[in-house]
Amino acid sequence: APQAVMQRPYVLAASTHNDEEFQFARLLGAMLKHYGYLLVIAPRHPERRVSILEQLSRLPLKLALRSRNDAISQDTDVYLLDSMGELQSWMAGAALVLIGGSWIPHGGQNILEPARAGKPSIAGPFMHNFAQETLDLVERKAALQLHSATELIAEVEQLIQQPESIAVMGRAAREFMQTKSDVVECYMQALQKIPAFKKALDDGK
Repeated sequence: APQAVMQRPYVLAASTHNDEEFQFARLLGAMLKHYGYLLVIAPRHPERRVSILEQLSRLPLKLALRSRNDAISQDTDVYLLDSMGELQSWMAGAALVLIGGSWIPHGGQNILEPARAGKPSIAGPFMHNFAQETLDLVERKAALQLHSATELIAEVEQLIQQPESIAVMGRAAREFMQTKSDVVECYMQALQKIPAFKKALDDGK
């Protein structure tokens, strides 16, 4: 579990796709460390680690890898969670979750997952696979949707400087999921029965 690995607060970029890891690290790595936070990046496909490392090595950042059991020190800028089956526990410990697959034209990952964990999330412009869910959470001030990755720096910096606003967003996310729990459960079960959507869910997790 994350608490065993580290004592620093962190922002989690969840289920990222190609180029998103580089964008997040470039934009947020140094800024987050300045405030004592760590950037944890969980790629959707951990087997991409070689190409991700190749990209991230171009940046002047100190990296640590989950697959190598690297220790996290105060110097670490980015922790690459290149493992399977640990995303939920890391999500539960995050201050803030960035939705992967939404900063490139992929269509986004499931924004209801962080909401279920009571976490505020920030999505990029490409959330067409979860458009209604994103709209609902944004309307309830439980999530943000930005027009481009460059807006991330200002938004994330503002949020981590105001922990109370993160807490308020997180509560709004949890409350939304509680009011919708039955609906969401039925909805997910119904979607699982549609072969094309089930494939999209499996491909896009």
